[in-house]
Amino acid sequence: MKREFLYFLFALVFIAPLTMNGQRTKLANPFENKGTIENRFDYLYKTSTNYQEYKVITRTGFVALQENVKDTISFLKNDLTANRKAISKQNVEIAQLKKELLNKNNELNLAKTGQDSIGFLGVQMSKRNYTLIILLIITGLLVTSGFFIFKFKNSLVLTKEAQQMLDETQREFEIHQKKSLERQQVLSRKLQDEINKNKKD
Repeated sequence: MKREFLYFLFALVFIAPLTMNGQRTKLANPFENKGTIENRFDYLYKTSTNYQEYKVITRTGFVALQENVKDTISFLKNDLTANRKAISKQNVEIAQLKKELLNKNNELNLAKTGQDSIGFLGVQMSKRNYTLIILLIITGLLVTSGFFIFKFKNSLVLTKEAQQMLDETQREFEIHQKKSLERQQVLSRKLQDEINKNKKD
């Protein structure tokens, strides 16, 4: 009888707290369906009972925690897979955007080169060189024009001088011609007079 009483007392001391603890865990577990893994482990540790130097946890608490850990790991795996897919997609988009950016930069460089260059006589050259060539051509034309204008004015002066000399020569010729005509007339008269004189004789 004493032995049975001791068994009963022993059972009461060890089993009653376990059943009470299990009920308390079931009723008061705020992390059963939500919360971090760390919080769930802390809760399970705090609600477990002591046996010598060991912590004793209930099977239901362990199974619930195990399911929660599995669910969390599965969720994290799915999340990691989704993140990897998103990263892979973003990498493809980034590579495509880099390619488009490179093409746009090339187009921009071509546009800048086209803007800075001009086709002249079938040759592409920079605006600076084109401006230099045009300035050289204009300068050459101005110098040539100046040379020809100088020559023309010089020729005009020489022509005027020659015209004046011609006019003077023509006047002198006319004067000489008149004098010659007068001399001729005088000589003709003298000759006629001599002829007439000879006829009389």
